[in-house]
Amino acid sequence: MDPDGFLVLAGLLAAHVCGDTLFYSRFVSGWKRADRAAHRMLATSIHCLFHAVLVFGFLWPVPLETRLWACLYVFTVHFLIDASRVILERAVYRPGDNVILSKTDVFRYVAGTTRGSVDAFFRRNLKPWLRMNLLDQAAHLASLLLFAFVIHPRLAAGLP
Repeated sequence: MDPDGFLVLAGLLAAHVCGDTLFYSRFVSGWKRADRAAHRMLATSIHCLFHAVLVFGFLWPVPLETRLWACLYVFTVHFLIDASRVILERAVYRPGDNVILSKTDVFRYVAGTTRGSVDAFFRRNLKPWLRMNLLDQAAHLASLLLFAFVIHPRLAAGLP
């Protein structure tokens, strides 16, 4: 296996974790799930652009051309995954039942200290929510592995 692929994967994973946890807000999450499709597209695009910028920074040791391809790839694939997730959520949850959760809401649920709409949401939707999150993160991980160990080596070798 290409040792540079591990460097690329580490950078992609770091960018993903930062973009989807540390720098993700309840506002962006809610905007991605707005009623108007144009708002959902714009919010998802901004979120994915932020991911691409993080990839550019985390892949600094990688040649510029590869970084740019990585940014374009992450933007596109992340957009497709996140847009698909929002469509799936709209099909799975009842109208008005998709509570926009913060990291704190999730931690409080795990600790057993939630109340109100968050607690009610988890009582009705814990299994689908867990499945959706696992599927979402598995898709992101698979896409990052694909870039690091299939696409990146081809770019480094100058292959199409």
